[in-house]
Amino acid sequence: MSIVDPDQTFFVGVGAQKSGTTWLGAQLSAHPDVWLPVDKELHYFDARHTGSAKMFRKRKYERLVRQLSKHDWPKLHRNPELLAEAKWLADQALVGDPDDDWYRNLFAHTSGTYQVVGEITPEYAGLPVEGFEHIASLAPQAKVIFLLRNPVDRLWSAARYFSKRPGKDVTQTLDDLMRFADRPKVAANGQYGPTIERLRHVFPAEQIHIDFFESMFESAQSSVDALATIWAFLGLADHNIDAKAAATKVNPSPAADLPADWSDALRERFAPTVAAVESLVGEVPSSWN
Repeated sequence: MSIVDPDQTFFVGVGAQKSGTTWLGAQLSAHPDVWLPVDKELHYFDARHTGSAKMFRKRKYERLVRQLSKHDWPKLHRNPELLAEAKWLADQALVGDPDDDWYRNLFAHTSGTYQVVGEITPEYAGLPVEGFEHIASLAPQAKVIFLLRNPVDRLWSAARYFSKRPGKDVTQTLDDLMRFADRPKVAANGQYGPTIERLRHVFPAEQIHIDFFESMFESAQSSVDALATIWAFLGLADHNIDAKAAATKVNPSPAADLPADWSDALRERFAPTVAAVESLVGEVPSSWN
């Protein structure tokens, strides 16, 4: 049984991490014909296929606790939106072993109301072929969006974001940064070529949309154009796009310059990745080389 009705479009954003996925989620959520979960990243398929089920439940429970602590819950019944949000998070967090029926039920209420529904979980970029086949088995016509970013800049952004955690700074030395890059999940998010190959093994070309962070944020107009292209890919009707909002990055990492010698070392490290994407897609932004 498919996740959505035949007249709906289901999409999944598969990454890459720190490549504009939160921005895309915010833009899609603003479209009146689109529904996304309260929690952008569901982590269902990576929990099933990369051995992170325990982490899945931990993340969801922590998110629920954080949300509950923000509000005056004795007055919850007066705020239907907060009540709905709490129920949504509880349905995710307080489940022992999520399965396909659980996943389908997250979207069941959208039938007859929303034209396009889906989710965005950047860790899906590291799914094995079986993971993408799992998605296709639940939604054969699923549209897949994969946003890419210069792998050097993506790693530096991810490292700075990670380093906001107390005692977790991985930006002190180049060796620290390289060790961070070698972490399995971090490495999987940056292996664009194999991800594209696995996607193409499972989904027809017309169901895959690939775009570049650098192109999307080259100018305010390029952000609008990128969104218009995604609307068309998802089969959405024209919608007035707020140019200012479209050009505003969401959830950016703390600003910091990458030392020139570190950049050179990372460019050498990621040269095969750049070559692979260029070979598969045909062209990459000039800043990648």
